[in-house]
Amino acid sequence: GYSLDTATKTQDDFLDDLSSYLDPRYNNGMATVFFVSTAVYNWLHKLGGYFNNNLSIGSNFRADFAVMGKKKVMGLDATTISTVYGDMNVVRNIHLDGTNVKMLGINMKYCAYRPLVGNGINRDTSVYVGVQTLENSGVDRRVDQILTEAGMEWCCPETHAVWTA
Repeated sequence: GYSLDTATKTQDDFLDDLSSYLDPRYNNGMATVFFVSTAVYNWLHKLGGYFNNNLSIGSNFRADFAVMGKKKVMGLDATTISTVYGDMNVVRNIHLDGTNVKMLGINMKYCAYRPLVGNGINRDTSVYVGVQTLENSGVDRRVDQILTEAGMEWCCPETHAVWTA
């Protein structure tokens, strides 16, 4: 794990963390998604914007820490930040707000979406046709309900990282 206090962490300190975490001898970070709290999401944008807006030396200059744009990664809105260690796919996760976890580096090569299976029953996806909704929605009608119970399977913990306050 690493520490991340947005009030005191510098860009140099953060790049040192990335150097350690994304060391190609141990972890190929090309499939890594970084889930961040709102404060860290803003901090990363401030670092990238400051660098790009204030340290430009010409049209042929390529920033080593710059916000490059947005894209979809596994259905999530991800901001791409260019660093000397490759592109970071950064996803804001509001569930981290108010916790001591500031950023999660998750190597998606070592995660798998798995249906919940218990007592020999596969609870992956079930379709219930014509479910009465009056009790749930207050509207007297029938709808089809599609219910999925699933989770993530994690392996190789050394390929993931946590930044805490």
